[in-house]
Amino acid sequence: MKIQVKQTTNLLAFALECFPQVSVSKAKKMILYNCFSLNGASIKSFEFILHKGDIIDYQRYSGGRHIAKERRDVAILYEDEDVLVVNKSFGTPIFNKGNNKERALSTMIRSYLKRKYRDDFELHLVFSPLIDESGLCLFAKNQFALKKLKDNYENMIFNIDAIVTNPIKHKNDKIKFYVTKQKDRLNVVDSSIEGAKELILQYKTIETIEKDGETFYHLSVTQTTNISYQTRFLLKQINNPVLGDYRFDRTQKNKNILKLFYSSMTFFKPKTGKKIQIDCLLPNNFNVFNSPVHNLNAQKEENI
Repeated sequence: MKIQVKQTTNLLAFALECFPQVSVSKAKKMILYNCFSLNGASIKSFEFILHKGDIIDYQRYSGGRHIAKERRDVAILYEDEDVLVVNKSFGTPIFNKGNNKERALSTMIRSYLKRKYRDDFELHLVFSPLIDESGLCLFAKNQFALKKLKDNYENMIFNIDAIVTNPIKHKNDKIKFYVTKQKDRLNVVDSSIEGAKELILQYKTIETIEKDGETFYHLSVTQTTNISYQTRFLLKQINNPVLGDYRFDRTQKNKNILKLFYSSMTFFKPKTGKKIQIDCLLPNNFNVFNSPVHNLNAQKEENI
């Protein structure tokens, strides 16, 4: 059965609207059991955002019960035969390193795939936020998809939600920078410097947040290139560091998780070239935070 989305909403709200007779618990099970798909791909996250006009395919679940456990491990937002889009939480590593026994995101995804398909699958990371960041990750499930996605990587678009400190100069802005990179260190340079790369900081202000006598700003940043720490570094250059970002604002003795979330991703399907946009609701803790405690005794350290 095909159902057209009448207004922009998340998947759980859509399921409850379409099937008002079912409970919230039953609606969540319908989502986890692959009852809803979009553009040929199953969508299995309650927070997945549907847009007005989207055509959703609904099919009653007829399989076993083993998939029910997947939500406890990893939040799959979108899946087809070639790609997986996953919502990574703050602090979750992508891969296990050395003697680190913490369960990595890639391990959880492989476990999910083995439960679902009863077989081992290839898994290749295309994009992920850093360990102290959160939001959408993109994985390829085969070599063909990996090559296609990498070939079109420069055409991917990311939208980032960030809460920043200090008064903003302009409500909306688009600023051009030229930077060089040495290891994990970015430096703003003149455009004439050999090897300088152009980076654009484009943002709009979503809301102003008053908290315990301090003012913070919720920005939506559009990022069309992807260099590690790019948005955090550029926001620091305009004196609006991300709340909780001790790496770029040493005056913060952090009591918050980093308030930066990759909330939207646009890429092209490997086989068809069709543009796909994946959106996700902000996590519940995004707008819940303690005011930063300023460490007056901190030594002045040069930011990266």
